[in-house]
Amino acid sequence: MHFFVRVLKLGILAGLLALGGCASQHAPSSSSPATSKQQRHQLEQLSQWQAKGAFALNTETHHLSANLAWQQHGRNYDISFFGPMGMGVIQVQGNPNRVRLQTGDGKVFYAKSPEELLRTQLGWNLPISHLYYWIRGLPVPGIPSKPTLDQDQRLVQLRQANWLVSFKQYSSYQGVVLPTKIILQNPQLNLRLVISQWVL
Repeated sequence: MHFFVRVLKLGILAGLLALGGCASQHAPSSSSPATSKQQRHQLEQLSQWQAKGAFALNTETHHLSANLAWQQHGRNYDISFFGPMGMGVIQVQGNPNRVRLQTGDGKVFYAKSPEELLRTQLGWNLPISHLYYWIRGLPVPGIPSKPTLDQDQRLVQLRQANWLVSFKQYSSYQGVVLPTKIILQNPQLNLRLVISQWVL
């Protein structure tokens, strides 16, 4: 039971980080990046992508890490999670109204939102829906924020919704500059997300 709970925690977190679309793979571009206005417009219009990477979650009582493969198509998402010790693939599918989680042993859980699923299953409160914007290097619209920008007008830090979001690294993919290392922090939690591959 303890092992299943740990597997479930990993699966839910990986799925909730996914906020699906297909395209051919592109290596980081060596061409000059777009201007700041063009870049912002590109990020705002970007609604289809695939991302592969890993995350690490640290709280006072939990230290978890896993790999993930994430697809986004509009506000619909589909993620496959690959955990340690050969526990198989965990899949999460959803949209802003409903989330479905299937664990490696076939158990299925539903909720109306990623936040609700995480809260009811783990008792954690994470701004999962906000990651739909933060993963692209954008503040969440309509919520007060305090951004810090670099000389290219990209986010370096963002204080929003009681979170400190640090954008540690960017890469250019097919002319679109995207974050590849993001850290989320509040007094209870530290979440590190590293994207090793973007597909647009």
